[in-house]
Amino acid sequence: MKEEFLLYDGDCLFCNRIAYFLSQKDREGRFLYIANTTQEGMDICKQYHLEELTQKTIVVKIGGGFLYPVTSRLLFSKGM
Repeated sequence: MKEEFLLYDGDCLFCNRIAYFLSQKDREGRFLYIANTTQEGMDICKQYHLEELTQKTIVVKIGGGFLYPVTSRLLFSKGM
């Protein structure tokens, strides 16, 4: 799996649209986009203890750290 990924709430229409929008802007394919409702997403949530954090939001993993909603929006608004 890629080291950098964006984990989003797969039940949230807004989160799905944001993830789709960001994936279209990610021309270099830097991130893997994973819904928390998929098996892979659930495994990641469990591995990093993100079960409650990923409800109605987006979490980005870059290197060894996580960026939570406000920081994530800033990263992507600056053009990745």
